[in-house]
Amino acid sequence: MLTLNTLRTRFGIVLSIVIVLALLAFILSLGPEMGLFGNDQNPTVAEVDGDEISLAEFSQEYNDVKNAYYFRNGQDSSDEMAVAQMAAEAWSNIQFDKFICPEMQEAGIVVTDEEATAMLSGEVNSLVYAQLFGTPYTANINQFLTALNSGAVPQEQLAVATAAWNYIKGQAAQFRYMQKYAGLLKAGSYVTNLEVEQSVAASANVADGRYVPVKLSTIAPDAVEVKESEVEAYYESHKENYRKEPSRELSYVVFEVLPTEADEAAVAQKAQDVAQALKDAADEKAVQAVMASNGGITAPAYRPASAFTDAEAVLFEGEVYGPELQDKHWVVSKALKTINAPEKLGFSLYILGGDAVAHAEAIAADAKAGEDFASLAEKYQLAEEMHNYLTVEDTTFDQVAAYSMDAAFAAKLAEAKAGDVLVNKTFQFTQVVKVDKVEGKPVKHILTGVVRLEVAPSVQTVSAISAEASAFAAAAKGGVEAFQKASEESAKAPRVYTIAESDYVMPMLEHSRELVRWAQGAEVGEVSKVLEAGEHYVVAVVTSANEALYEPLAGNVKAMILSQLQNEKRVEMLKGEYAGLTIEQAAEKAGVEAVAFEGASWGDTTVGQLYGDVAVVGAVTTAEAGNTTKVVYAPYNNVAVVYVVDAVKAAEEPKTAEAEKLRLQTTLDEGIMRSGVGQAIQSAVNGIETSNTTSRHF
Repeated sequence: MLTLNTLRTRFGIVLSIVIVLALLAFILSLGPEMGLFGNDQNPTVAEVDGDEISLAEFSQEYNDVKNAYYFRNGQDSSDEMAVAQMAAEAWSNIQFDKFICPEMQEAGIVVTDEEATAMLSGEVNSLVYAQLFGTPYTANINQFLTALNSGAVPQEQLAVATAAWNYIKGQAAQFRYMQKYAGLLKAGSYVTNLEVEQSVAASANVADGRYVPVKLSTIAPDAVEVKESEVEAYYESHKENYRKEPSRELSYVVFEVLPTEADEAAVAQKAQDVAQALKDAADEKAVQAVMASNGGITAPAYRPASAFTDAEAVLFEGEVYGPELQDKHWVVSKALKTINAPEKLGFSLYILGGDAVAHAEAIAADAKAGEDFASLAEKYQLAEEMHNYLTVEDTTFDQVAAYSMDAAFAAKLAEAKAGDVLVNKTFQFTQVVKVDKVEGKPVKHILTGVVRLEVAPSVQTVSAISAEASAFAAAAKGGVEAFQKASEESAKAPRVYTIAESDYVMPMLEHSRELVRWAQGAEVGEVSKVLEAGEHYVVAVVTSANEALYEPLAGNVKAMILSQLQNEKRVEMLKGEYAGLTIEQAAEKAGVEAVAFEGASWGDTTVGQLYGDVAVVGAVTTAEAGNTTKVVYAPYNNVAVVYVVDAVKAAEEPKTAEAEKLRLQTTLDEGIMRSGVGQAIQSAVNGIETSNTTSRHF
């Protein structure tokens, strides 16, 4: 089958029609999903810096994201993780529109209509357009817009496709804002002459020496006094590091719906019965009847023996393959049709869409009459976006399905000779195929029918587990204590999870959307009804809710701050203990051997066996040679490093001021683009009041 990228870049009109038809179908389904039809209520579901966001407003943004998702991926997605990602993107867009963009405009950052036009024309490159339409993207965008404006698309479908396109343009503008903001940050972030001077001086030499890693635990915790006021002061000065969303803790029990041994035996017996029915089938019609009555499917293409396993070779003798257990399915198959097809062939192919379809028979007739096949599109003045021409010089017969040729047409192609011209009409387009060459002796190919029977729980098993879950829910009513008691009596160990305000799913539980939606709106102590989690059932209780915007100075937060402050004080204590010692004395005192290092240079990431501690690199490469040790803290390795530099040598290739300034500025600019912009914007957002309760509503 033609790839989406090929269609998008070389076959615009057909792709556009397919897109808008599919877009309409899934957009219409969004109403019930979002609670928009048959409901006049429009509650406030989010807030950004005092600006209230209604359910309808958020739903519209979500719909736009979903339109764009379909455009980018060529398919809709109801996968809950995709839904969560799209909802998060919608929330990010609302924050940008309501707060970030106005703040940028107030600071003088604007994206004009002229810039938007320049991005579309390619005069100003847009990564958003490039990612969607390829590089260069202007011709492909023009094809797409021509298709939208062709008049061939119904008005209601056109509205949906246009909405998706407008969203994409908005994303391009948003990215342009971010680029300009990054430029503003870069303009205000520069390397000073002093930094260059120090960097050049530090890089002029390399150092040889030795070091002793001293574990901080050599100083016991009770020997290090950290006052409560110090912990509080650190917390207050680093409070943004502990920012959080409002959250609630959930306790839940999962009732897994799994097949019993009896269920497994019943499916295995059914597979045996299907295999026997296929063996007993007297002709193709009887085989098709067995397939139809058991949910069988027909393979998309004829395939030769080389495409099957040794065990499946019995299919070529007219026998039944299976039952075979594969990935929790019993598989039974049988050949439906047999043809003799060439080992290899080559062909030229026109794919015609739109008005070009009307010329298919004429093109075929001219090709049969001997006219140059490749030039027929020009003869009939076919618009570029209405046809696609390609040549396949050498392929195996079973690969023709990759060119949207179904089994029925493939059977006709198998009998064709070099020079033959065939027409293949599909739902989406029409193909005109000219066979250029046929090679090799005819090889037997078969078209198979396959029945796959899932090893799944029976209706009786599902009912029994559903009843068990219902009984548990009834017993758990009454609050957290009742839920815990029901768990103990049923021997069901509850699981615990903390859900943030903006969470839409629980990654640790598949198909958790219904559970999360319920939990976000439930009161503390409220017990759920029996909820579905995919194929399983869940009963839950909300055990607590935390509306604070910062992690409290308690528990793990307090313990981590205390540990950090203790370590910093331990290092200071170790500096005093090891001051004035030689490296040999330091090694003896620490009870370890000194580690030698050679050629340590400014900008390295490793010194000896220590990786990732820039403080150590900076210390040893800027120290003078001597016998007296010094101490530096290596937090990445969680040790104090007692070191001495034995010799300092000139670097083989000293850095110039110009080169070092360029390197430092480039590193600074890359850091801004990689994380600086995001950190700056997140810091700004953290400074305003926001709330997001949209996950309660859809």
